Amino acid sequence: MSRSAWTPSLILIFGVIVAVISQSDLAMRTPIVLLYSLVAPGLVFIRLLRIQDRFVEFTLAVALSIGLNVIVSEFMVFSRAWSPTMGLFVLVYLSMAAALYEMLHHSKRLFNT
Repeated sequence: MSRSAWTPSLILIFGVIVAVISQSDLAMRTPIVLLYSLVAPGLVFIRLLRIQDRFVEFTLAVALSIGLNVIVSEFMVFSRAWSPTMGLFVLVYLSMAAALYEMLHHSKRLFNT
C-alpha cells in the first residue's frame, strides 16, 4: 500500500475507534474525540485536492475540520436535533465516506495503469 493509501485507511480505522469510544466513559475519550474532530474530517477532503505541501495540507485540513464541525452543529441546532454524539457520528460517517472514495479512486488508478 503506497503512502497515499495509508491516510484514508488510518482515518477509517480511527473513525471506528472514535465511534466505539464515544459510547464509553473512558477518561481518554475527550482527547481522542477532540483530535479526531479537529483533523480527520478536513484531512480526508483536503487530500482529494492533492496539495503537495504537507504543512499547507495539514493547516487547511484543520481549518476545514473546524468549518465542518460548525456546519454540522448549526444544522443540528436549527433542526432542533442537538446531540453531541450524533454530531460526532455525522462527522465520522462523512470522513469514512470521503476516505472510501479516495481509496476506491486510488485503487482504480493503480489497476488502470
